[in-house]
Amino acid sequence: SSKPGVMSMRIYNTNGVSSSLAKPAKTDFWNSKESRGDGRLAIVPVITLSSLLNSIPKRINVAFLITDIQGYDFMAIKEAGNTLKERVTHIMTEVWYNDIYTYSGVHNDLCRDWLPMMTELGYTLLKTTKTANMEDLKLKARCEKQLKDNPQRPSGKENAGLSEANAYWVRSDVIDQPFPEVVRVQKYDPGYTEEEYKTCV
Repeated sequence: SSKPGVMSMRIYNTNGVSSSLAKPAKTDFWNSKESRGDGRLAIVPVITLSSLLNSIPKRINVAFLITDIQGYDFMAIKEAGNTLKERVTHIMTEVWYNDIYTYSGVHNDLCRDWLPMMTELGYTLLKTTKTANMEDLKLKARCEKQLKDNPQRPSGKENAGLSEANAYWVRSDVIDQPFPEVVRVQKYDPGYTEEEYKTCV
C-alpha cells in the first residue's frame, strides 16, 4: 500500500492466489466462481514496502526482492523509492503489457509506468518472462509505439484482460552481478486447520 492502515481485500481464485485490494477489471475464470467464494471480502492490515525494508537491520543485505501484489506492485515499489534503491540490488516484479488491466483502479503497465520510474531510480530492465533476452532497442521501440498509439492512458473498462509478465530489474551500479539463486522455503505447517484458527479469540 502507499500508506499503512487497514483495507478490504477481495478473495479470488483457488486458495486465494489472485486476491487483491482492487477489483478485477473484468469477470474471468479466476475471479467469478461463487462455489470457491470468489469476491468475498476480508479486512486486512497493510503496510508500506519502505517500512518493511526499514524494519530489516541495515547490516542485512537485501539481495533480491520479489513482488506479486495483484496490481499493487507499481504502487508499492514507487512508495519505497529511495529506500528501495539504498537496500535492494535485484528485483522481480509483476507487470502488465500494452495497457491491459488485470485489476481496475491501479496502474502497473511496463512501458507507461515501470520503465520511466525504474530508470529514474537507477535500475535496468534485464528481461521479462515474455521476452527471454531484453534487447534495449526493441523494447524501447515497442514502448514508444505503445505510447504514441495511445498517448492517453486507457481506462480499465476499455482495456481489461490478462497480459502479465515478471520483469527482472537490477540496480545499474551492479549490472554485472547475476540474480541471486532463490531457495524455496518449505510451506510452514502451523499445526492447526483454518477452521480451528477461525475459532480463536
